[in-house]
Amino acid sequence: MNTIELIRHAEHWELSLQAPKVNVFNEQLLTDLHDALNQVDVDPAPLLIFSAHRDFVLGADVTAFPTWFADPTERVIDRISATQRLFDRLGSLPIPTLAWVNGFALGGGFELALACDYRMLQSGARVGLPEVTLGLCPGWGGSVRSARLMGTQAATDFVLSGRPITAERSHKVGLADALGDSKGEAIAFLLSGLTPDRGLNLPAPAAYEVPSIESKPGQMAQSAISSLMNQIQTLSLDAAQALEVKVFVELAQSSEAAALVQRYLNDQAYKRAAKKQAASGVKTTHVGVLGAGIMGGGIAWQAALSGFEVVVRDLTQEALTLARAEIERLAAGALKKGRLNERQVAEIHARLNFATELDALAPCDMVVEAVTERLDIKQAVLREAQSACRDQALLTSNTSTISITQLAGGLAQADAFAGLHFFNPVPVMPLVEVIRGRNTSDQTVAELMAFAAALGKRPVLVNDCPGFLVNRVLFPYLNAFDSLAADGHDIANIDRVMQGYGWPMGPGVLSDVIGIDTCVHASDVMAQGFPDRMPVPEPSAMRERLNCAQFGQKSGQGFYRYETDARGRLMPAELAPEYRGGGSTLSDSEIIECLMRPLVRELALCVDEGVVASAAEADTACLLGLGFPRWRCGPLYWGQQMGWVKGYY
Repeated sequence: MNTIELIRHAEHWELSLQAPKVNVFNEQLLTDLHDALNQVDVDPAPLLIFSAHRDFVLGADVTAFPTWFADPTERVIDRISATQRLFDRLGSLPIPTLAWVNGFALGGGFELALACDYRMLQSGARVGLPEVTLGLCPGWGGSVRSARLMGTQAATDFVLSGRPITAERSHKVGLADALGDSKGEAIAFLLSGLTPDRGLNLPAPAAYEVPSIESKPGQMAQSAISSLMNQIQTLSLDAAQALEVKVFVELAQSSEAAALVQRYLNDQAYKRAAKKQAASGVKTTHVGVLGAGIMGGGIAWQAALSGFEVVVRDLTQEALTLARAEIERLAAGALKKGRLNERQVAEIHARLNFATELDALAPCDMVVEAVTERLDIKQAVLREAQSACRDQALLTSNTSTISITQLAGGLAQADAFAGLHFFNPVPVMPLVEVIRGRNTSDQTVAELMAFAAALGKRPVLVNDCPGFLVNRVLFPYLNAFDSLAADGHDIANIDRVMQGYGWPMGPGVLSDVIGIDTCVHASDVMAQGFPDRMPVPEPSAMRERLNCAQFGQKSGQGFYRYETDARGRLMPAELAPEYRGGGSTLSDSEIIECLMRPLVRELALCVDEGVVASAAEADTACLLGLGFPRWRCGPLYWGQQMGWVKGYY
């Protein structure tokens, strides 16, 4: 057996899970588990199952899912049912079985533990059933056994959340029978006279009416799980597990699960790429932030939160007051939500310094420029900073539109300069674009990728071009909306359709939130860079708003009029008067195609041109930076399903 070591001791068996690198259920591990249980069956003695790795079992091998699920339905049912029967053998053995769980036990890994008669968790263990995040339900008995151990209501919440819980919580709710960190404790518990067959004789849960969840795109698995948890309450273990398999396979062969599985695979590829591109360690200790606006304040907070010493520099004390106010607001929010305590906030403040003097940047080995979006101002500020910082300091710009190669003009060390584009609000948005200019060195890229990761962000490496990656693909979408709005199409209806598609907000509200002036500026930059594909829309509803000094949410009116809600947030109250009563001759699907086809086409070009290295990174960046609906995987994946592009998956 290649993935399992089975040893017979005087009074018990020990089964060590030791697949290469990590334990995941693939064909080999399942076969070896089958063979190991055959040996135990021949010479019965209490069985202890544990992992030789940092984690117990991280679930099934998701890379095999596309192949597994593409098989005919009956074959998929047979495959899932066979593993259920294999796990059931742990309960049917004439001796007690104990899973001694360390690290993470997720999905099928926790279902293996649930199939044992008993479970002992180490203090750092975390267990969960995250199948819902892949558009699936548990398939190897997880929903059935968790309901019988912790009750239907708690189990439904557990399965629907997909989030792992701690060892202590597991013990409290009945998923674990004991806690123990040493093998000696586990063996003593196993040999303490435990009852065999407990795993197959769990009592049915008390009746509970699980609230139904509407079956609609984006929550197909949630709907199926709520129905499943209702139905299994009155069924025998065998019948309940058979129903679980049926529901699992229906979900597994759905387009939504296929998209979510590919999203997961993309995310893993994205992480591998970022890790490969990053330096092995972060050399930066002192970060300078140039510009004390909202973005500068957010970047400074994130850096100080992550343990870096920070200098915020601006020309006036009035400007620095704005950064202080933003940081105080973020600190108050973190305290209120319990994410930080008073001591931690005090430590963050101690790492923050504010200055108008240029020489305050002297200790900085990393600088992030976040001043006004003008080439001449940014270049002057960057040249000043380079002269003031320590030798070999890395300089970066948070520009969203200006060429990194162009900004590097006049810098003495252009190889140590790159783009570091954060998204607003900085503490919330996970994506950071690391933008390589023509002269940016590989070492600079590697250090910036590592630095962004140290800030708790998800960096993507992008080659310099107008708009970089996210803004480049966003503005064909917003330009298409701009033209529809100018042609009199109902803006509220367009927003309704695109929210229904899965975006966090429609393009009308999004334009207002970004700022109409910012959108027009970025659209002009795109038009200069790509005049054939992204000309300035004519007529342009955004430019009409700009001419009327209506900048969107920040001015109280743009496409919508904004009012403050009970929580102090500016929210759209109603359409601006000049846009009320608009009509549309377009169907919902035509609106979606009108807006999404240009975005998909531009993202495909970004991959083709090498702006971003792969479709997986491109699609994941759109999820992280734009809020593209995760259950559609990504624009390229979805566009390929629609037949608009091909060859990316």
